[in-house]
Amino acid sequence: MSLEQAKLARIASELTDVDQILEEMKSRRQVDFDAKTADNGETAMTPTERSVAKVWRELLGVPEIGIDDDFFQMGGHSLLAVQVLAGIRDTFNIELPLKVLFEADFTVRQLAVLIEQAQESDRAEDQLAAASEII
Repeated sequence: MSLEQAKLARIASELTDVDQILEEMKSRRQVDFDAKTADNGETAMTPTERSVAKVWRELLGVPEIGIDDDFFQMGGHSLLAVQVLAGIRDTFNIELPLKVLFEADFTVRQLAVLIEQAQESDRAEDQLAAASEII
């Protein structure tokens, strides 16, 4: 029996109080994303993907997000998507335009790629600015 099955069995057989059940269910939402896999069996490995998945889990209230899960298919909507962008801004200190929500697949993997591209662009701009100060 897996750990997940054992937790569910405990909920079904031992917990009778609604508050106990709710507390157990909340603890299940705190699953470490490192141990979870996407539908295709691929584990999200990059720190960027883990951070994006954490933001999504908190906003969507789901215990598990795969790196290829679509935000809107997971129950997200435009207002939550804007909150995702705010979470990304707070986490990574970058500003992504609103249009990223609708131009490509809105998956953890795709959003992580966009974040990493924005970070690279910011680093390149910083290096260019530093080089021009030297000249």
